[in-house]
Amino acid sequence: SQQQQQQQQLPALPGSTNSDAKEYVSEPRDTDIFSNRGRNAFRHPGNQRFREIILEFIEPYQNAKSRHEKTSTVDEAYERILDYGGR
Repeated sequence: SQQQQQQQQLPALPGSTNSDAKEYVSEPRDTDIFSNRGRNAFRHPGNQRFREIILEFIEPYQNAKSRHEKTSTVDEAYERILDYGGR
């Protein structure tokens, strides 16, 4: 049914070129990041990779002396996620 199709389409992270644009994903890839809870999301390869990247950036973020440094750290993590195809 149409309602089931809509439920299966997951909104992806907007691209850096146009943050107002939305992309809907009908077939998730291994690089996708799921924002829902549960075992399936936790075990999904994209979520595992996401957690690894976030762990790399926790210490630099916590040690940042200014809001600008924190923002730069978050931007670096986000770029790393996009570089491997995360969405």
